Amino acid sequence: TATRSEIVARLAGHLPAALIPSRIHPVPNIPVNQNGKADLKALRALAAEPEDRAASAQDAPEAPVGEVEEFVAGIWCEVLGAERVGRHEQFAEVGGTSFNALTVYGRLRRRYPGFAIAQLYAHPTVAQLAAVLSGTAAPTRSATAVVEL
Repeated sequence: TATRSEIVARLAGHLPAALIPSRIHPVPNIPVNQNGKADLKALRALAAEPEDRAASAQDAPEAPVGEVEEFVAGIWCEVLGAERVGRHEQFAEVGGTSFNALTVYGRLRRRYPGFAIAQLYAHPTVAQLAAVLSGTAAPTRSATAVVEL
């Protein structure tokens, strides 16, 4: 079984850094069901079993910091059906789709009426988005410029 760092190194040779998943769970083999297809339920259970506590702690995403990050992470978890999301994980990496983005946008707008959906795409991590929502983010391109790209 390849280690997490070996998998990341191999992916880095073929993918841009933004497309390399932050959560990687090496498994010895892909379990299959009686029809010969990947058994996703068994695969998730296998990936959830840590090989050892040190590896598990190393791979655990960094928890959200502060009220705004916790609020954003809570919305992501509800919308994506995730137990937790790390503050530096990208929305798309944890299962976010354009449909999910609309739901997240709607929920964030209730508390932050000036929030624009382009900001979610321009700041795709919990930490980045929370910084924008709390007004502590460094200035970036305007929302219009992001949409025009």
